[in-house]
Parts: sequence; C-alpha cells; structure tokens
Amino acid sequence: MDSFFFIATGMLCLLTASGDRGIGKARSCSDIRHFYSGKGFHLDDVPQSEISGEHLRICPQGYTCCTSDMEEKLATLSRREMEGLLKEAGRALQTSLSGQYKAFDVREALLAHTGCLIA
Repeated sequence: MDSFFFIATGMLCLLTASGDRGIGKARSCSDIRHFYSGKGFHLDDVPQSEISGEHLRICPQGYTCCTSDMEEKLATLSRREMEGLLKEAGRALQTSLSGQYKAFDVREALLAHTGCLIA
C-alpha cells in the first residue's frame, strides 16, 4: 500500500510541476491554486509563482508550485482515499466470500443429511 501511496501522491504533485521554464520570469501558480482549493485546502500553502522544489520528497524537485506543506497534505489525502477504497473493496469481498461459504455449508449439510457425503 505504501508504494501506491507514493505513486498517487506523486501523480497529484505532477500537476504542480511546470517542467523546464528556461530563462524568464516564474510562472503563475493560479491553476494549482484552483486545484488545491478544490480539494478543500487553504490557499495559504500555495505560492503565487513557482519556487525551487529541491527540498521536496515526492513532488518534482525543479521549479514547481508545490511546497512541503502541500506535499504533506496531498500525501495524507491520498492515503485516506486509498484506505477508504481498500476498506470498501474488503467489505465487498467479505460479503461475497461469506455468501459463498453459506451456500457451500448448506449444500454440505444437505449431502450429509441424505448420506451422500463423500469422505
């Protein structure tokens, strides 16, 4: 699960990467600010324009609109979403297996009752 967590967080951080900006002024982070606020976070964490990302662990380390605080919050969000999906899938699997077990148990009881149980 940890590897998926880093992949999912990395994908979110890719949105904050601007690639090689060459010579010129820093690009605006307005699109990232819109995305970040859409996830329910405050804009205080998002810079107005690109910053160096050399201190980041998951997001791109070039010029980016991602900060350490953003990286941490996006990682936490990704982890929570993944855990929720896994719990939901686990419940569905448990329900399916439980139903199959009950059906098998009933079939076995009927066979034992009729004396057709093969040992």
